Amino acid sequence: MRKLESQAGVQAPTSDYPKGRIVNNQTLVNEEINGDIVQFFHRMTQLAGITENTLPDNVTNTFQLLEAMKWLIDNGNIKQAVISIGVWNMDTDAARAIVWPIPALHEIISMRCIINPDDPSTISRTMLDYNNAGNIVHSALLGSFLLGRNGGGTFDSVNYDSAVLNRGYIQVEYRLI
Repeated sequence: MRKLESQAGVQAPTSDYPKGRIVNNQTLVNEEINGDIVQFFHRMTQLAGITENTLPDNVTNTFQLLEAMKWLIDNGNIKQAVISIGVWNMDTDAARAIVWPIPALHEIISMRCIINPDDPSTISRTMLDYNNAGNIVHSALLGSFLLGRNGGGTFDSVNYDSAVLNRGYIQVEYRLI
């Protein structure tokens, strides 16, 4: 990117404008001033998958630059959701459907599951990772998430049979696609 303060007709840098300032009827409007700006917006729309409609951005024609910026903000960031598992007697029920508040078109970056045992004085809680789920099996369904335990595994026991406490949480990091 070229420096503004090195262009002809630009106000010298000040504490308010540390890179200089365009001056009316003095700063030349040319490729050196506008080239990087125009290329920035073209690249932004390209990354967002927007084909320019060749019309000026306005209410009637849509604000394509704004749409591209919104797309980049939403899709460039990793988002996080923490979902309560709720009551689950893991000894009796092999699976639990959990409401899935994450948008349909997403890519899971990471997922962790914290399972609380029945005894609240037990310090140890089990944390399971999406890529190394151990005794937890899961599959995304429309609008919900099915969390399950393997038969005969750690969670198929009386240490996980409470029908009143929150069994734990699922932490999901995801990115919209």
